[in-house]
Amino acid sequence: MSDSKDERRADKPTRSRFLRNWSYLVLSNIFGQILGMLATIRVARALSPDGYGSYNVILTISALGVVVLGLGLRNVVIRECARFPERSRTLFLASILLRTILLPFVCLGVFLYAKSSSLALSHDLTAVCLGVIIAGSAWELIESVAFGHERMGHSASINLIGAALWAVAVWGMPGAWLTVLSVSLLYMTLQAAKALAFAVVARHYLFMHGSAGVGTWRGECLSVTRQSLPFYWLALLTAVTSNLPILFLAELSSQTEVGYYNLGYKLVNPMQMFIVTALVALYPGLSKDSVRDPERFSRIVRESLYGITIMGTGGALCVTFMRNEIVMLLFGAAYAPAADAMAFQVWASIFAAIYWLIGTTLAAGDRQNLLALLSTGYTCLSLPLVYWGSKHGATGLAAATVGGALINMPYHWLAFQKVLPRRIKGKTALVLLAVLGLSMAASVFLPAVTPLIGRIAVVLVLAAATCYWIVTRYRHYLSPGTS
Repeated sequence: MSDSKDERRADKPTRSRFLRNWSYLVLSNIFGQILGMLATIRVARALSPDGYGSYNVILTISALGVVVLGLGLRNVVIRECARFPERSRTLFLASILLRTILLPFVCLGVFLYAKSSSLALSHDLTAVCLGVIIAGSAWELIESVAFGHERMGHSASINLIGAALWAVAVWGMPGAWLTVLSVSLLYMTLQAAKALAFAVVARHYLFMHGSAGVGTWRGECLSVTRQSLPFYWLALLTAVTSNLPILFLAELSSQTEVGYYNLGYKLVNPMQMFIVTALVALYPGLSKDSVRDPERFSRIVRESLYGITIMGTGGALCVTFMRNEIVMLLFGAAYAPAADAMAFQVWASIFAAIYWLIGTTLAAGDRQNLLALLSTGYTCLSLPLVYWGSKHGATGLAAATVGGALINMPYHWLAFQKVLPRRIKGKTALVLLAVLGLSMAASVFLPAVTPLIGRIAVVLVLAAATCYWIVTRYRHYLSPGTS
């Protein structure tokens, strides 16, 4: 009994930091997602499915560019700043140097794709892509140092202000002014302003120590590059399976289908971001616990898995039961085909969150080489599926994404279990699998045969049950005074 009390007291500082950081990020994401959804409604209705698809192609190319330019440094910078705060300045400046060297090659790649693609990207849109890439890369690097110091509040505040400005800007512009180019240019300007503001706010820990000698710079660059290579490979593979399929969809189907697909993603993204945000807040603490307290490391990972599965399943069922009404109400009849794609995307987001947990656990335990190997297998098995699915429109691609997640889960789970100091029991794993499987089946078959009033009742019951489970399961964690 005494050991249990001591263990809980030892957990308090980590739990307190995690809850504070998680609260910052979650509250920012909740309000940011609401504001972002308001902006999406305006942009999607103004541009129509084809124009909205073109705009999302620009964002997809930019996201790929940020990944390539990032060199996989994010996790390394977060981890090293968390463990050795005194190295923050050197890590930050070394990362800037490495990205600056790679930038011309990224620019060349974007120009070559714009020239060779059947999408006929204009020079203006290509330039906007490059601007978003530079701004996004700067933001990611500054945020990595901030997260390493467990300063999530700065990122959360700036993101929230940015979301508010974005919503005000697109709703304040006359409809005739909202074109693919104007919306893309506005987005680029906002991203650049956010990165600049973040650099000003975070300057005291970005530049917290004096300059280093040439030998130290060379050693730091080599060190972070060597550590980041597995993460870089992982980031590239993730981009191949998440962003590249959208370009497949644009090339093999149409930009209209991209509009449907990305609209469905926007609708389910708040739920996924809620889960992923918790993992982001958890990562610095897990990186420490993997070295200092393996038992607590295993306990936190187990609780995270339970939370992802139950909360994700409850949210997914609520969304899929009302998918047609949600799309029609927010975006109108022009986007009706997006509802079927969303039915698959919401489950893909749950599996993506589980994969995020597996990846976060391996990364925190310095098992990035194993993580890169697993991701290579995922890409090799999933890419043919999503390529085939992209030929069948937004719904085909969304279904193929779920299929890829299911095919790759068994060997990921075995590796996940192997690295945990205390493994998750087989019975528990089967229960979680049954919850996911039965819920997926219910979301496919029941909405079509259930009247609207019945579906509303089911959603209310599910929402209440999920909230009750969260409160009862995590009451101890949510009560700072409990010991």
